[in-house]
Amino acid sequence: MSTFMHAVGFGLVTSALIALSAVALSLQFSVSNIPNFAHGEFLTLGMYGALVAQYVTNNVFIDVLVGAIVVATAAWLINRTIIEPFNRRGAKVTVLFVITIALSFMIQNGIIIFFGGTTHSLVVPSETVSQVGPFLFTATDMIVMGVSVAIMVALHVTLRYTTFGKSQRAVADSRELASVTGINMPRVVALTWLMAGGIAGVAGAVIAFQGGTFSPLTGYTFLLVTFAAAVAGGLGRPYGAMIGALILGLVTEVGGAYLASSYKQVIAVGILVLVLLIKPGGLFDARGSTAI
Repeated sequence: MSTFMHAVGFGLVTSALIALSAVALSLQFSVSNIPNFAHGEFLTLGMYGALVAQYVTNNVFIDVLVGAIVVATAAWLINRTIIEPFNRRGAKVTVLFVITIALSFMIQNGIIIFFGGTTHSLVVPSETVSQVGPFLFTATDMIVMGVSVAIMVALHVTLRYTTFGKSQRAVADSRELASVTGINMPRVVALTWLMAGGIAGVAGAVIAFQGGTFSPLTGYTFLLVTFAAAVAGGLGRPYGAMIGALILGLVTEVGGAYLASSYKQVIAVGILVLVLLIKPGGLFDARGSTAI
């Protein structure tokens, strides 16, 4: 029983990490309708933004904030200078998808040029493991879960109770109707990329702090579980992505506790394939409803 409960505890931490990444991906997709294959590199940029900040300060929260600002800025610029110009020219979704793939490799190689291809690490203060009920958590684990919950709550409040959030929901539901009602659609899309980039930057930084080490390919390798959680919850549905992340984190960690840890990626792929076979629209797909 202790092995199972410890695995569940690890699963909650993993779920928090996946949720941050998957919600950012789903939020961006819901408004722009573009599958961003460079999302993994957004995570990596957050890691290296935190690394640069740590050269100046040893404050973990400032490091994470810098990572968020770096990625938010990069996401906004990419949308403004590359994605939207192609959109205005009527580029098909497949073309935009290929563009994000090219961006992925460009960002990867840019990071390698500036930081090298070796592994880097973020310094985490020495900490002990504490028992919280039946679970074992470090201080970093609890901070990761706390940050994830705080961002999810802030996102919920934004989407449901602010004018901007209502505009996001309107654009996600129908771009044409949103434009007719006077919503500044390009502004909503641009700010959504900014918001999603900020969340992805936080995700990348906390993944680096929680994992200890990272490389220019770390974000790319995390892209699979991100897409698996987002698709499981219904791609373009941030609330579904939260539940998808919870399911994926718990299943992979519990499965990894009884199997070799190398099977975690296999389990993630298995969940993705199973969901696509049973419900191609995701477990929480609701036809005719607003995506967010």
